[in-house]
Amino acid sequence: MSLKINVNNKYLIIPVNRKKAPVQLYIRKESKLLYACEVYYDKLEPDFYAFKDISRYSGMDIEIELEGIAFADGIYQSDSIPEEESFYKEKLRPQFHFTPRRGWINDPNGLICKDGIWHLFFQHYPYGSSPGWGYMHWGHAVSKDLLHWEEGDIVLNPSEFGPAWSGSAVEDFNNVSGLGKNALLCYYTAAGSMSRQSAGAGGTQRLIYSNDDGKTFTEYSGNPVISSCHKYSDKFPANMNLNLDRDPKVIYHKESGKWIMLLYQGLPIAGEYDEKADPRLAHTISFYGSNNLLDWTFLSNLAGFYECPDMLDFKAENGETIWVLFGADATYSIGFFDGVRFQPFKHEKQKVWYGRFYAAQTWFNAPDDRKVQIAWANGISLDGMPFSQQQTFPVDLSLIKENGSYIMTALPVREIETLRVHSECFSFKASDSSCLSAFNAELMDIELVISGVDGGTASLVIGTHEVICDINQKTLTCDKVTAPLHLEDGKLFCRILVDRASFEIFEGHGRTAMSVYAPSSETERSLRFESSEGNLQLDMTVHVLKSIWE
Repeated sequence: MSLKINVNNKYLIIPVNRKKAPVQLYIRKESKLLYACEVYYDKLEPDFYAFKDISRYSGMDIEIELEGIAFADGIYQSDSIPEEESFYKEKLRPQFHFTPRRGWINDPNGLICKDGIWHLFFQHYPYGSSPGWGYMHWGHAVSKDLLHWEEGDIVLNPSEFGPAWSGSAVEDFNNVSGLGKNALLCYYTAAGSMSRQSAGAGGTQRLIYSNDDGKTFTEYSGNPVISSCHKYSDKFPANMNLNLDRDPKVIYHKESGKWIMLLYQGLPIAGEYDEKADPRLAHTISFYGSNNLLDWTFLSNLAGFYECPDMLDFKAENGETIWVLFGADATYSIGFFDGVRFQPFKHEKQKVWYGRFYAAQTWFNAPDDRKVQIAWANGISLDGMPFSQQQTFPVDLSLIKENGSYIMTALPVREIETLRVHSECFSFKASDSSCLSAFNAELMDIELVISGVDGGTASLVIGTHEVICDINQKTLTCDKVTAPLHLEDGKLFCRILVDRASFEIFEGHGRTAMSVYAPSSETERSLRFESSEGNLQLDMTVHVLKSIWE
């Protein structure tokens, strides 16, 4: 039996149990479907309460149905959210990495800085945590300092065109779209066939826009801005995922005066599709151009990049504009972009990030031309919590020239310094690290310099987790993740951010960055140093941090 209500409150409250099988939730007005999604419903033994903003239906008589469940009486409307007083106070809640109030989070989307406000949109499934990936929505949070985030209401829901997959945002400074001067435009993939309501549809690229700085959004009446690009889609095997065009990233190319869209496309390896040939796909980034942010023309494509592209420009010392093209796996290429084609300097891709780091994006229109990046810290799960996964800590990217070649570096944004409560300095030989024995803290920003390095191993043990520097192999290892290690005149420079569920390690002044899963069951973590070489000199400053949720 469906539940019929007259909407006079802000939220629909839904009891969730992670162990239950998901069921379809439908919200209808008479025969019109307003919303559909899967939920892990359980009114008797809920793990937590999810919530959906229904204020847009205010005054309407609506009908709520849970498919296969006789009564939907565990669902109710309210102006407050159950357990709201416990938000951000949970035992395992990361204390300076962004996490949603409830539910699952993955790719960052629509990153834009507008009028001094940093907007973070993100892939979000509100009705589960572990397992949690489901019918994707776009969540939304804002910040004035890249640290303290205020989460707002969901801005994109699954629709008849498919769940709302990843995308990007720009500001239309000159109203070339006609949608409003300084309008906020968000581009996303509607993942056709990835929900029951969109069965049989292909992926399309769509646009929503806001003229009130992201408080409310309107669907562009001319959607989709790009229909399914894949002319072979009707010839692929029936069980193949046809969302082969996805994750639109829009940037502005000053030299050509054009807006550029980067779009991931899976293309047949052999070019023209042959159903008798191997149906595997070549992973490519396609480039589209537009003068009005609405009509897009194909320009070129580049093979070798998978999902969630990003591209940003740097000014080199000689005045040239250098472009960096990222894929979802954190690999990147450096080269030239002329408004049509990207030309890499070298065939081999490069890497700065290792470990739990995926689908990174940079903020559009960051002040002072900063290149600020954030990613999904994939696989950092938080068992038993009403939320799952986290974002990495924001970093500033720089382009430097080393041994005749350009490389990227990543370091935590400077705003983290405002979280420092107090600092302690330690200077000691590796043979005697007893000065660390009395130190304990939960949240830390550790700066470490090791001098006299010429061989052996050196390890900093933080709680029960070990950061290992193998000088002979020139490797850095933590949580079974291994990355390159850089030495500078016999010195090793390392910085480590310690939160409740993770470490982020920046080595060689940001030449290597690593995100690892490092959960702690304790409220404090001890420090210990171990080395095969007793003559090493260590100089360490530990900044104790406060929570962003305070």
